[in-house]
Amino acid sequence: MDRNRIKKRLIFWNFFVWLFLIIALYQGYLVYFVDITSTKSKWVGLFAGAVSILLASVKILENILYCYKDSSVQKIVDYFHRGALIFLKQQFKIFLILLIFTSYFIVKKMSIPYLISFISGALTFFVSHYVSLFICSRTEVRVVKAIDESSNCASRLAFNSGVVSTMMSVGICLSVIVILFHLFKDYQIINGFLLGACVPCMFSTVSSAIIKRSSSCASGIVSNYIADIDLADKRSPLILLEGVSRMIFGVNSVVSDMLLIFCSVLIASMTIGAFAYNLMGCFLPIIICASGVFASIFVILLLKISKSKSQARIIYSSVVKSVILLCALSFYCIKLWIPDGISLIYSVILGSFCSILICFINANYISSNLKPVRNVANIAISGFLPTFLQSLREGFMSVFAPILSIALNIVLSFIIVGGIESPLFGIYGISLSVLSMISVMGVILCANTYSVVLSSSNQILKYYENNDFEVKDTKQANYIGEVAINCATFGKNFFNAASILSSVLLLIAYTFVAELEMIDILNPYVLASLFIGASLPFLYIAFVLSGLNKTSKRLVVEAKRQFRNFPQILRFEMRPDYEQCVGIASKNSTIQAIFYAFVIFIIFLLIAFYLKSEAVGGLILGAILVSSCLLFFASNSSVVVRNAKKYLRQEYENSNLSDEYAILVQNDEVFDSIRELFIPVLKNLMNFLAILAITLAPLFM
Repeated sequence: MDRNRIKKRLIFWNFFVWLFLIIALYQGYLVYFVDITSTKSKWVGLFAGAVSILLASVKILENILYCYKDSSVQKIVDYFHRGALIFLKQQFKIFLILLIFTSYFIVKKMSIPYLISFISGALTFFVSHYVSLFICSRTEVRVVKAIDESSNCASRLAFNSGVVSTMMSVGICLSVIVILFHLFKDYQIINGFLLGACVPCMFSTVSSAIIKRSSSCASGIVSNYIADIDLADKRSPLILLEGVSRMIFGVNSVVSDMLLIFCSVLIASMTIGAFAYNLMGCFLPIIICASGVFASIFVILLLKISKSKSQARIIYSSVVKSVILLCALSFYCIKLWIPDGISLIYSVILGSFCSILICFINANYISSNLKPVRNVANIAISGFLPTFLQSLREGFMSVFAPILSIALNIVLSFIIVGGIESPLFGIYGISLSVLSMISVMGVILCANTYSVVLSSSNQILKYYENNDFEVKDTKQANYIGEVAINCATFGKNFFNAASILSSVLLLIAYTFVAELEMIDILNPYVLASLFIGASLPFLYIAFVLSGLNKTSKRLVVEAKRQFRNFPQILRFEMRPDYEQCVGIASKNSTIQAIFYAFVIFIIFLLIAFYLKSEAVGGLILGAILVSSCLLFFASNSSVVVRNAKKYLRQEYENSNLSDEYAILVQNDEVFDSIRELFIPVLKNLMNFLAILAITLAPLFM
């Protein structure tokens, strides 16, 4: 496409973005100062979704301006994109089969509107994933080529792709929820949207984790014991799967986290608000969520990526700005819709700054300049086992501070809005506090997707070297890699905390839907369910490890078959069947993920129908408590070891520390595997159980 034509379209779409933002401000002025009873502002969520989609269109056009064409680069990325589509199509087919079997049950036990809401949630998930995969894979070509010329340009392109995938997903999700709410005016019908998004997200994330680790294990076996080739050698039938797994795992985890957390917190807050303030309480979360989206859009439009400044510091300052703007908008919204509940603004402020505090605490704990990282690096001289034990110790120590921050946020949000005198009002304050955390995650989510694209682009450079491509400036590539690690570290613990709080909020909403005044843990049924829930994370992780071993075995068998039947592959006379390995891994891992989720579902149903609704609360509570601690342990211990390795590598360049560095490399592989398996599995388990409870509560009350 002609660059001048693209620039004209870019000006046109930019005009519409700013026009919509100005209209939103003017509409707020009319509603607040002229006609307080105006009903037009009830569509503010749809309006925010439309602006998000417009902003995504602008960033797509900005990326198209950078037309870096290279046949070898495009060929590699096309392989990755084709493999990702194989994975997505496989999941879509399996979901359609599940939908056929469950449609009759949903219509019979629920209603047709519930089925419509369920299908809308599933379609939103698949559309968001397709857009994210398409944009990120296409951006990687431009980022890799831009690394040669300017790291600023590469960073800007990657951040634009993060904005596109984030704003498009948020815009579609928020718009669909608002439309469904105005169509059916029933929060229980909207729960169908949450269940529809949760089901494909559950097996997509788990199967991605299985593919990620099984492809790495199988590639190591093929390269070291079967064919004696490099991991990035194009003769390996698994090279496409390796590239696909990196992109799928990164993009899927980010988009899935956003969809589940965003929908869970918004719908749970609407449910609690319906009991606390009827229609106004149900609608206020949509307004605050839209305010957070507008705040993120303003900050993103004014954000400038520059090499002269720390990328992580730029992201951090952007989060602070969006928090301040959200608090100002929320004050206006609460004063307009619930004048008697003006103290709710304190819970919004508390939740917003709690998100910053959690990121700050963990970012400082795992910094390479502080004691935990240096402890691991210095003990590497003692051997593998002492280093492993020290890494465990630092990971365990890192759990208390973020969990304490979450607990304080819950207690203070309850007290600060008068929850002691009015518990229902205090619980609604907790929901708005968590919602304010989620509302400003637009910038953090952009940073996470940004880091995924940079990391994946840096990985593609290895495939370039194997295809006679040389990077002109290796410092640029190293800089891009460092930026990716720093930005990814910044957002990981925020999403862990947000996932925990969203599950807690769903549990609270479930108690309202199930008409439970309290959950008595001294009740023997509840106590038994609490122990069962605490053991479910370990059971589910064991299932996933079993699936990893089975998938790895099938991939190794397939690689052996190709080398045995087609010896021309090793002589560069024949291209391996890359797509066959992707298909085997996708189908096998997805079926296993569905089976494991089905086992958890059966356990949930047995407790729900035989031990009743209060025991279900105990089951969810046990799973949340254990999973939350394991989440922070897996995330922080992995990053501490990685930063220790980076710290020792700098020393290794000027001294003889090769043995210590090799020990840290081995530890990094272990903890990296723990992180990539534990985090997605535990997040999905907590949300899956809580979503099942709130959506199926009417069946077993």
